[in-house]
Amino acid sequence: MKKSAFIALAALLILTFAGCQNTASTTPTPASKPSAAPTPAASPSAKPAGLEFKEENGVLTCLDLKNSPFEKSGLRITLDKAKKTVNFVKTDTEGKNTVEYWLFNYSNNTVTKYSYVSAMGTGYYYYFDLVKNEITKLEDKDHADKTESSKQSGRLASANDALKEEVSKISAYFKQQFGKTIADAASGK
Repeated sequence: MKKSAFIALAALLILTFAGCQNTASTTPTPASKPSAAPTPAASPSAKPAGLEFKEENGVLTCLDLKNSPFEKSGLRITLDKAKKTVNFVKTDTEGKNTVEYWLFNYSNNTVTKYSYVSAMGTGYYYYFDLVKNEITKLEDKDHADKTESSKQSGRLASANDALKEEVSKISAYFKQQFGKTIADAASGK
């Protein structure tokens, strides 16, 4: 049973990373009210035309439906300089959030990823150390620690490789779209 669950998870991850396709156009979401005029804080350098952060209560948001590094999806990006976090929520091509996200936290140099595996009917939280470049903890949707059992079954190594690739894709995407690293944007540089 564990082996078939692992195969289903691996297949889902492979499909998720199979390629990149740009779709739809960038439109503001109802939750993010456009500001009257762009502010210097809301304008990361060197970005493509049409892709802008909107500021609301000190938090910057951007919905990118055209340039996502993940196939047939968009990304809703929330940048909070006070918390030193940047959250990337995968959306559908119309901008509706999915449950999958990657929260980059530069206060402790980690990425928290949540992924729902529909084939298994459950979700997982992955805790990734940006300095060590590895998963340090894995929990199920109820936050029960599954790190050791995943190591024993060999699933943690493949999950680690997949998450490294995702972090790399998101980092390269952000640098290309906004002209700076995620860490620099989170710290206000």
